[in-house]
Amino acid sequence: VIIKDTTGLSSYGTDVLENYPAVYDWLKSKKFTSDRIIEEYIQGIHAGTEIYAIPKKNGFKYKIQPPLIFSVNKYGITSPKQSIKTGPLKKTGYKINSLNKMLKNLAKKANLKSFTQIDLIFDKKKWYVIEINPRLSGMSQTYAAMENTTIYDYMAECTSLKQKRKTEKNFVLNIKLPLLEENEIKKIAQLPYTKLIHQIKNNQAKQLRERGYCELIITGRTKKELKNNLNHLRINFPSQTEEVFLEKAEELLTKI
Repeated sequence: VIIKDTTGLSSYGTDVLENYPAVYDWLKSKKFTSDRIIEEYIQGIHAGTEIYAIPKKNGFKYKIQPPLIFSVNKYGITSPKQSIKTGPLKKTGYKINSLNKMLKNLAKKANLKSFTQIDLIFDKKKWYVIEINPRLSGMSQTYAAMENTTIYDYMAECTSLKQKRKTEKNFVLNIKLPLLEENEIKKIAQLPYTKLIHQIKNNQAKQLRERGYCELIITGRTKKELKNNLNHLRINFPSQTEEVFLEKAEELLTKI
């Protein structure tokens, strides 16, 4: 099972427990100090998408983005400091038509009226919705890069405040780097395939792993070009990247 808090974000305070004795011990421990949600853990590919409610005369029509797949940590859950996202998911066998039908039905029944982020798992047979978050998310910038536009124009286009452009979608990769110096960020920002680079930094953290990370979004017109861009990053910025993240990114690219 998976145990998580009723509030919070990005898998913070989440535990995955494999058997009854582990759950029993957890419930007897000092961790159990407030209400918790306990869910069945579903094995499969972790993914996510965003749904946009576009106003029309008699309600809303819905745009559903193709899913991006996520990496998971050693506990089998996504982690904001380690998560890699890539897509769009296009390979046959993922039952994307079935997913879109399910999500449109969800949007109508939930009467969604704005931006909504959906967390998903695919277990090789069917899709499961594990979270519905009615807000912009960490995926929004990645989708803007996939659409080859800025986050601001992207938001306007998704809500029909600005006319939709006819452009080919990029393949996109959102990957984490260690905290970088300002000159290093500027060099990576100038790469032709870089769409966004910024840092989440906590100067008060006592432990190195808590001090933050650098988020980088890169694109390619094809999956092969995106893979070549990732390799270019590896060769030209070896001290600014971490091999374990690059290898995980390459593994995810084979799945889309």
